[in-house]
Amino acid sequence: MPLQRALRIYQARRSRRALFAPDSDIFGEPAWDILLDLFIAHERRQPICLSDASLGAGVPLSTAQRWVKQLLDRGLLVRHSDGRDHRRVLVSLSEHAVKLMRSYLEKHDGG
Repeated sequence: MPLQRALRIYQARRSRRALFAPDSDIFGEPAWDILLDLFIAHERRQPICLSDASLGAGVPLSTAQRWVKQLLDRGLLVRHSDGRDHRRVLVSLSEHAVKLMRSYLEKHDGG
């Protein structure tokens, strides 16, 4: 159920951005979008690189990098090297963040 809720929230946020384009920047909340995207990736067991996190949040790479750094500093994300491509940096939710996201998504149906 948490995965389905995360997907609904994530898709609703993307739809809202598309509907309000080009004024979609009024809905900016990159940290939440990154956490949602990484939770979905975690549940699907998909690795996410920094550029994918940027796309998932719908923000420029520089903005995603700033937010990823903050989330790393707060212990919500962890960084991994990509075993196949050492130039890529993978990011994922920390165990603590997975628990927080799961708890939130079990209780809330909206974004």
